[in-house]
Amino acid sequence: MIIHEYFGIEPEEVDDIIKKDLKNFKVEIESLISTIDNELKKELVESFIQDNKHLDFILQKLRKLENE
Repeated sequence: MIIHEYFGIEPEEVDDIIKKDLKNFKVEIESLISTIDNELKKELVESFIQDNKHLDFILQKLRKLENE
């Protein structure tokens, strides 16, 4: 939604997305990660780290996943 609404984003919409949708997304991603083998998990995490290296909060979570 945010990606396609470049100039019409309301702060309330962003807040709703963060509070509602991201929590569900996190649960789904963590579930998928827990079902893949460790080698593939390492590759995926490293790829996500490279793609999101400018977002510290994502890096922290990914590093945690990398060590699980």
